Amino acid sequence: MQRIALLLAMLASAPLALAAYDEPLSAAQAFRPTLSAYDANTLVISFQIPEGYYLYRDRLSIIDTEGFQLTSYQIGGTKVIDDPVAGREEVLDAGSRVVVRGMSTDQASRVRLRLKMQGCLKDQLCYPAEVRTLTTR
Repeated sequence: MQRIALLLAMLASAPLALAAYDEPLSAAQAFRPTLSAYDANTLVISFQIPEGYYLYRDRLSIIDTEGFQLTSYQIGGTKVIDDPVAGREEVLDAGSRVVVRGMSTDQASRVRLRLKMQGCLKDQLCYPAEVRTLTTR
């Protein structure tokens, strides 16, 4: 009888244990961009994004720079998915990067830029758009 009660208790608590592992990451944990200087005229934004998470390409933009005069940027390594809310969307994941072209305005200081982005956890939730400030390492 005790074994049956113990087994029932274990089965009843299993969904709670699984829920702890399925807890979505915060936006800061899920979408981790880093900014690196390739040369005086080129910056690269790389992303650490866990599997199942993605950023919308059309909701990603550079809104401001400091120490760098922006002329253009290209988003590469995207893929097209069928988003349950937005339909077919081009998205960024861990293999994506942004190449930023322009000119350094001050040799001595680090470059800063503000990146606006919005992403989702596939089939679960979408995060509100946010702005992050990135600084070259």
